[in-house]
Amino acid sequence: MSRLAVLFACSIATAFYLRLTRSPEPTTAEPMPIKVFTAAELKEGSASGLLLLAVLGSVFDVTKGARHYAHGGSYHFFTGRDGSRAFATGDFTEAGLRDDVDGLEPAAVAEIERYRLFYIDEYTRVGVLQGRYYNGDGTPTAELDKVQELLKLATSAKTAEEDEKRRYPQCSTQWAQGQGGSIWCETKNDQRGQQLLVPRKYHSQVTKQKRCACVPIDEAAVAAAGRFELYADCEPTSSRCKTPP
Repeated sequence: MSRLAVLFACSIATAFYLRLTRSPEPTTAEPMPIKVFTAAELKEGSASGLLLLAVLGSVFDVTKGARHYAHGGSYHFFTGRDGSRAFATGDFTEAGLRDDVDGLEPAAVAEIERYRLFYIDEYTRVGVLQGRYYNGDGTPTAELDKVQELLKLATSAKTAEEDEKRRYPQCSTQWAQGQGGSIWCETKNDQRGQQLLVPRKYHSQVTKQKRCACVPIDEAAVAAAGRFELYADCEPTSSRCKTPP
């Protein structure tokens, strides 16, 4: 990621996470009619001093943030256009400042929607942009329907990931340079009584990534499933394993 992308992400992060703890929901069109901007009007408005930008077709007046969005500001590249894709990719070049979500994963589209919600909280939504997401009469297009479906998928995936983390919680870890460390799991109490949890490399069925998870010992024994991998030099029934320096 470029230095500019890092600076943008850091500067917006505090307000972003304070306001956007809610899960993203499918983008819906707010009550119409409100002004429908053409691409030329969006650009002309920003050139004449009224700073406008669009996210997923929603147009925002960001004039009060002129020190960021006016010419010479750190985020001036967003004004006068819909650069939605860049909110997910961090590509703030001309090629990256596009409005489409083609080929993006649902989680990346959810990231764009979170930024749209950020602008709703921080600035004034003044209209919609005629083009990819809205028709000339302000009604949503099939492209916006596609975004809604991707957001539903993202919400479902997030729920599944949270369920997975509850079922197989993260291992506790301790490590010191030159000494190595250890990973361990606490005994779990539930309606079935006490369960011995053991650390395993877990191949997530949701994220498709690998992490250290605390797994009930009876499930950890099912190595054939390909989901649980025993750590090197660790006893299969041990709740604590050593890790190398």
